[in-house]
Amino acid sequence: MSFVLVVFSLLMVYAMPAHSQGWEWLNPLPQGNDLNELEYLGNNQLYSTGYSGISIGSTDNGVTWAILEPGDNPNPEIVDFLSPENGFGITRQYSLFGEAGNNRIFRTGDGGDTWNEVYFNAELNLNDISFVSTQIGWVIGSLDSNAQLVILHTTDGGESWSESVSDSTESSAKLFFLNDQEGWISLWRSTAHTTDGGTTWEWYESPYWMYFDMVFTDSQNGWGAGFNDIYHTSDGAQNWTPLNVPLIDTEWARSIAVIDANHIWTVTASDGVHITNEHVLHTSNGGTSWERVSLPRVSNLNKVVFADAQRGWICGEDGLVYQTVDGGTNWVQRCGDRITDGSVYFNAVSFADRQTGWITASRTYWSSTDGTIYYSTNGGVDWVVQFRDSLNEYYDIEAISSTNAWAVGSNVIHTTDGGAHWEEVSIEGFSSSRQIICDGDQIIWIAGEWQGELYVYRSTDGGATWESHEVEFAFKFNGMAAAGVNDVWIASWADLDEGTVAHSSDGGVTWETQGDSLGYLYGIEFVDPLHGWANSSYGFVRTLDGGDSWTVLENGPDRFAERFQFLDTLNGWALGYDTYRTTDGGLTWETFTTRRDNWSGEIDFVDPTHGWLLGSNTLMRFDGSIFSTPEQPDAKPVTFKFLPAYPNPFNPNTTLAFDLPNAGRVRVDVFDVTGRLVQSLGDQFYTAGSHSLKFDGSGLSTGMYFARASKGSVHAVQKLLLLK
Repeated sequence: MSFVLVVFSLLMVYAMPAHSQGWEWLNPLPQGNDLNELEYLGNNQLYSTGYSGISIGSTDNGVTWAILEPGDNPNPEIVDFLSPENGFGITRQYSLFGEAGNNRIFRTGDGGDTWNEVYFNAELNLNDISFVSTQIGWVIGSLDSNAQLVILHTTDGGESWSESVSDSTESSAKLFFLNDQEGWISLWRSTAHTTDGGTTWEWYESPYWMYFDMVFTDSQNGWGAGFNDIYHTSDGAQNWTPLNVPLIDTEWARSIAVIDANHIWTVTASDGVHITNEHVLHTSNGGTSWERVSLPRVSNLNKVVFADAQRGWICGEDGLVYQTVDGGTNWVQRCGDRITDGSVYFNAVSFADRQTGWITASRTYWSSTDGTIYYSTNGGVDWVVQFRDSLNEYYDIEAISSTNAWAVGSNVIHTTDGGAHWEEVSIEGFSSSRQIICDGDQIIWIAGEWQGELYVYRSTDGGATWESHEVEFAFKFNGMAAAGVNDVWIASWADLDEGTVAHSSDGGVTWETQGDSLGYLYGIEFVDPLHGWANSSYGFVRTLDGGDSWTVLENGPDRFAERFQFLDTLNGWALGYDTYRTTDGGLTWETFTTRRDNWSGEIDFVDPTHGWLLGSNTLMRFDGSIFSTPEQPDAKPVTFKFLPAYPNPFNPNTTLAFDLPNAGRVRVDVFDVTGRLVQSLGDQFYTAGSHSLKFDGSGLSTGMYFARASKGSVHAVQKLLLLK
């Protein structure tokens, strides 16, 4: 494998961003997609592939790994290498690459750094690949129209392919060729065997289906991994015998590594209830007896590979890779390093600035207790457990500043000292909540339930007192948005085709419905009382009048972008299979590939170019400093003030900017030296942060002017000099 260009990145894998376009993995490391395929290429080089087109490689016997970025073509899902440089791979029908990447055969001559397409048939669903040399290989698939088995064969390294269609309509699984003449295919109720390079096939009926793996060591002896056991044949696949591997309920043998006829390894996976840290089994007597091997993590495993009797590797879910150099006596985890242990799942993330943030987590998917809060002071690189509650769970968290944060779930807690102490907040009638919104440090909204009904809870004094109001409509809650002290919206749905927005302009006392024809609503976001967005079954929609009317955005992100955040009327992000950024209020979107196998999660940005996304076990960070976008401040403004106008002196235009620590209405005016108002630049609601306005003095004469920004009774003034 020619990793010449990435050797340095292997050494820096924990220090440098692993993904292009600004996204880097923070948890797990170096990436968190499930790994399904693993190949030893020789010369201490390994290659592994997983979901979302991810590939990682190692050049030091599996000690360190680096993510391999795809070139113009996607990384294959199933690969077969003949040497450290030369290999073949396939993408299958149900990958995430779309029409441009599915059902294709690729070849690499540089160890997987780049892949070149050598075959495509849109009507053929590819299943498995087997090569015996850099020139001779086979691929099996099935016709999309009638599921007939199709066998592809090349003798010139993929330059040309012959196709043969079998009468069989059984589901095919694995393909294995021992040499250029002899090979096998496992099917639903039979095994096919050829001794003339695939020209003719002999079919043997079998009650076993080697769905996950199949390997032969000679023309007679082979092993297959099915759903419920490992099977052995000693007559070239005419008959198969179960080895009676002691599997637990709903546990499947996923992969086999045969050292010799006596020493065999298998790794297994199970459902979410029976996942253990002992999904590795080994026999030293040909399968008469098996022993389970404990690994450091509770996880499902997908592939086991041995280079010789001593050196072996395992890959599995969440990007895990294990290595042994002593024949399996000890296994060392090399990939999949996590902030937490393997049984903790993330719920929400919120950062106060580019450095300080919190994560809420639960012990398992099904847990309603063991709520945990993690804390970071270096942008999410390192985390500590700051708070743990064995009786409650926390679904959402909101950071107001580096010292002030709220979390909600089965109760409400609050910190004012950066998390050194978390205090429970008592709210009359509160039962549970999944969302909290803080508009500055005084206005706080919570969406919650009480006796099966939906309520909104509001505080206008930083949580000292609360009022609660029932949302008087019978529908399912799917998100809340709020702007200022009075306006709050609820996104809802009645069935998959019907949704509506409930709006209150008096703090939740009375409600009206909006957007009854929007379809199913996934979420909602407002940055001020007028500007809002929602994701519906019709696509992304926007309102410019507080929800009275909604417009479908024709170029919105994919329909699975259920999590989105707008920082102002122009800048927003959405999280789906990828992440999407808009700088024009949602009219157009730029796609950023994250290469995650999980599209659900949360997203949190502190400014237009710095943010985090969270999945059940995934944390990624976006650093926009690689773009030409102007640098944003490290933290939210702490005072209301004018920033220096630029240019100043000016002719005839200049830019006025101001910092706003809390959201609110701001008026900006320009006066001459006599105090006469010469131009009003705006009087509107702004979100917390930095904002700018253009001042055009083309109709004014040379002289001194004064710009004044007013927020209530607080004013900021600066001098402007117009020189013509």
